[in-house]
Parts: sequence; C-alpha cells; structure tokens
Amino acid sequence: MFCDWGSPCDCTECSEQRHKSTCHLCNEKATKFITKYITDRKGMGGYDTKSLCNIHYLNELQQQQKRDIEIKKRGDERKKLIFTYMEKFNNLEIEYIPIKNLYNKLYSTKYRPRNNNELIKKYPMLKIKKINGRWKCCKNALELMNFTYYNNILV
Repeated sequence: MFCDWGSPCDCTECSEQRHKSTCHLCNEKATKFITKYITDRKGMGGYDTKSLCNIHYLNELQQQQKRDIEIKKRGDERKKLIFTYMEKFNNLEIEYIPIKNLYNKLYSTKYRPRNNNELIKKYPMLKIKKINGRWKCCKNALELMNFTYYNNILV
C-alpha cells in the first residue's frame, strides 16, 4: 500500500517497499542500497534508490572515489591558475580612474555585475575603492586584465 497517491513516499513503510531485493544490474540478491536525493525538471524532490550486490557496490564506490579525486584535481589546477594569474598584479603602480572604464571593458564580455560590491569580490586585483564619493579602480590593473580568460578560470 502506498500512502502518497499511488507512489512511494519517504515514510519507513514505503521506503522498505521501494528497495528491490535484487541487484538492478545483474539480478542477483541485493545486499547494499544507495539512496540519493534528486530533483526533477519542475523542482520536485524525491529519493532514488539503487539496489546492488557486493560486486557492483564496490565498483560503484571505486567510480565515486575516482570522480572525487578528479574533481579535487580540477579544483587544485584552477587554484594554481588563479594564483599564477594574480601574481602579475602584485607590484603595479596604483593610479585610480573612474569605474566607468571598467564597466565599458566588461560590456565586451558576457558578465554583467549587479553592483560594485560584486565587482570587488570577483576582481580583487583591480583594487576598487570609493574615493571622495566616487567609485574608482586601478588603471594599470585594468589594462593588464583579460576578463574572458579570468572568467573562464573561475567557471
């Protein structure tokens, strides 16, 4: 009996019915269950349960470990790229110009900031400040900045 209009809900009775007794890959007796929360295209959430035998469960764990290592490696590479890119901005002379020049340069890219605080967080190397009631940024850093390259690193 299902209590959620004909489909299993998240209560303990329905979750037991949702577990299949055989592995969904080889139809042998299932010993492990992997449950993952998913959302569909309309934003409705639910649990997806896989029934696995010991062999397929170990394979699933190894694949998950490989994915985690790959994600960590990509993150480390991204951090290294950002660090090497930021090094060229360390010893610049600071000459401030109106932030309008920064916005003019940004319009050539697809990035549209909502406000200046978002720019300060995303582009710390531009040294954006409010001076005498006017927003200004570093002219030399703006000339060196390659926005498409930097935005591709962040993604």
